Amino acid sequence: MSINLVSINPDTRSLSGHFFFYDFNIMEICSHYDLNFYSLCWKETPNKLIENKFQFIPTFRDNSWAIGNRGISGPPESLLNLFTREIQDAIGQIRSHNNNDIFLYMYTGSLNHAEVIAEVVWRQKNVVANVNLFWLPFIDVMSVEFKRRWATFLTLVDKSSKVKITVTTSEMQELLYKSLNVRFAVAPHPCTLLSDRDFVKLKIDELLTGNLNRTRRKLIVLLPGRAGTEMQMPNKGYLIAVDIVKKLTPSKDILYKFIMRKPTSSNPHAELAAKEVKELTEFFDDELPEDDFAQLLKSTDIIVLPYSQTAFSYRTSGLFIDAIYLGKPVVSLKGTWMGNRIEEFGCGAVAITHDANSFAEAIKEVANNYSTYQKNTIKAGAKWFQNNNWISLFGSLLQLIN
Repeated sequence: MSINLVSINPDTRSLSGHFFFYDFNIMEICSHYDLNFYSLCWKETPNKLIENKFQFIPTFRDNSWAIGNRGISGPPESLLNLFTREIQDAIGQIRSHNNNDIFLYMYTGSLNHAEVIAEVVWRQKNVVANVNLFWLPFIDVMSVEFKRRWATFLTLVDKSSKVKITVTTSEMQELLYKSLNVRFAVAPHPCTLLSDRDFVKLKIDELLTGNLNRTRRKLIVLLPGRAGTEMQMPNKGYLIAVDIVKKLTPSKDILYKFIMRKPTSSNPHAELAAKEVKELTEFFDDELPEDDFAQLLKSTDIIVLPYSQTAFSYRTSGLFIDAIYLGKPVVSLKGTWMGNRIEEFGCGAVAITHDANSFAEAIKEVANNYSTYQKNTIKAGAKWFQNNNWISLFGSLLQLIN
């Protein structure tokens, strides 16, 4: 049986971030197994990024957060109706190329996306779907309002043979089970920075060369920040990174590097923070090209992710996965998903509270015992890779295909 694996990816704005490279890695796996791959992408995707890539079909007017990050009640009906038409039209366009079965997969999905996709799939033959609830951690799944709105739909999907839902973390899985007594699988979370082949080559190189120790005198600490705005709720908590840097610089033993992407709307706090941090660190303004960003990560020794518990208790961080796959110890906040993994694997240190002093102490702990934390991180990356690689993600998707 032949299938078309179709990624629903409305967030292909640039090569910065993980969304584009998510599709590139899935496309590579499909090519290996001689399967057709298509990406239904953002209508405004820069042409230079998809020219000569017929698999990318500009489809969606709105990015995923326009529907996914709108609370329990969801977006206006007009947005959902448009999304429905866009999905239906895209299926028709793919059908015009071939009559293979269609498998829809949405990584950055929400319950509202899932509801639309399920209604489309249930009405069509030879179409199945997997929707990953990327945006679910942004709403209160324990509230009465949530249960009233979503209990019936999630119970139906739980019994469906055509629609599968996954969640992003085991923490989210348990919380949703506690709320509605439904247990959805946790989706594998591979590293978008590395293909499976590249990861294995990296590990082999480490084994053959034994080159795990630093040769330079100064540790390099990277704070890959983003300035949130009032429109981006909940704020990731990045602005504390400025206070962390002010606590720790200058230092004769550590070089700090800081990335701050420009906010999507005016943010005086972010602008002031950028001015302050430029005087203290090696500063990278705006979004780096992916190759430059990858090289920056590879040349770093410690990665600091000062996310807040509000934003990251139940959701993953692609940067955390990148870090441990590259063998870079991480500092993050206790009680976040990253903090839980750090405590589980010993691949860094946690800040006990979300303040600059606590993060500074955690950074010093890793810096003073770097060799131990580096070895733990390399082991953590290898362990995480066992169940979170591109082949395992692909295998989890195939479970829906009879």
